[in-house]
Amino acid sequence: MSVQKSNTAPLTGCDIWQFHDDNAITPQLTRERNPGKSHTLVCSVLSLLMVSTVAPTMVLAGGGNVLPPTAKPRGYSLSDMAKATAYFNTGGRASNTPNTPFQILYVIDSQTSNTFEVSQGSMFYVPMVFTDNSPSRLVGVFPNINIREELLNYFYSPDQLGNNYTQILVDGEVNSLGSDYVVGVPVPLADGGTQYIVSAAFLTPLSNGTHTVEIRVSFTGKAVG
Repeated sequence: MSVQKSNTAPLTGCDIWQFHDDNAITPQLTRERNPGKSHTLVCSVLSLLMVSTVAPTMVLAGGGNVLPPTAKPRGYSLSDMAKATAYFNTGGRASNTPNTPFQILYVIDSQTSNTFEVSQGSMFYVPMVFTDNSPSRLVGVFPNINIREELLNYFYSPDQLGNNYTQILVDGEVNSLGSDYVVGVPVPLADGGTQYIVSAAFLTPLSNGTHTVEIRVSFTGKAVG
């Protein structure tokens, strides 16, 4: 499975503010990047090459379905995966990939592509966008992540981050992630933070062959303007 990141053309009517690390597959909210822009759009493209280890008659077409936010594939919830990957993500993905039963889609710092080979039946975890309460990453007034209303207000309110949409496209099929895919967890982070917020999803296994996963995220809140 090869993973490549590239920026796609802007959607009509949107200015572009790429506030993430240009070499990271997961957008990271920061205060300092291009402060003159108020509109944001982050697009990343992943090209997936599946290596089948089962007979062709066992390979299902397509796949890559976004699981419901309450799903617990292989015993993991979205909160469990947030805890398992938070240190890895906030550390620039320089450390070893967390040991989980999923292929985590990412590109490490200083690179614009990555290559994986996964067997048929591999499931995927896709962290779409994340932020935390470390001084270097803090944006807006960080919420109490234990209070769901505060967390979602921080993520969606136009006075805070102002998320407009979070989308994952699998082979061109658009899947919009709602508020139930946003989780906050308390966990020690590589950047010194202690509270981590991420919008992420699980994908079901893909069929043998090459597939494309595209990430689209837009924020227009005052805190990122």
